[in-house]
Amino acid sequence: VYTLGKYGKGLKWTREAAINDDLSAFTRILPMMGTMGAYLEDDVAYAILTANAAMADTVPLFDAAHGNVGTGAISVVALGAARAALRLQRHLDGTTFLNLTAKNLIVPAAIETVAEQFAGSAWDPAATIANVPNPFANKFTIIGQPRLDATSATQWYLTCDPAVFDTVEVCFLEGEPAPVVEQEEEFDTDAIKVKVRHQVAAKAIDWRGMYRSTGA
Repeated sequence: VYTLGKYGKGLKWTREAAINDDLSAFTRILPMMGTMGAYLEDDVAYAILTANAAMADTVPLFDAAHGNVGTGAISVVALGAARAALRLQRHLDGTTFLNLTAKNLIVPAAIETVAEQFAGSAWDPAATIANVPNPFANKFTIIGQPRLDATSATQWYLTCDPAVFDTVEVCFLEGEPAPVVEQEEEFDTDAIKVKVRHQVAAKAIDWRGMYRSTGA
């Protein structure tokens, strides 16, 4: 269960200030406020991963009871365990295998280069002999996300395609999928007021399509 949250900011300045704005500082405010509203969407979405709050079954999103946690830095072994965990997830009936295919490798900025290097290598970097194939070469979409670094610079996540199976859902007010920016002039003073409003929420819909590793 979740509900939309309303976020907003507002500014006000005199008409004289706007007229004498030689550096166009005030005219840049509106698009900048809109951009910050878009950043908010990522803040809300990735907070779901880092908070690791309890699901409806009272178990945290990432937990051994959900079969979606593991250890190890990015490697063939660690990613093999992660991929297998997604494949082995079962449907609500507890019997049917979902056989989910891993698609996105989500990493903090601290290890984004390492992730790209590994995913782009035709050979296993950890192999002790030459020319051992890397089974995960070009298999995943690498998503570098600095919002993860504040919680851990090593933890990484492997997820399935959200179009195939629910993961984290980001929702908006119907008819307002983007930040709404409005401007008006006060009748008595000619002062200019602007505001940006964004109504957005995020929620982990299902744990089965997501996996987290400690990265160590």
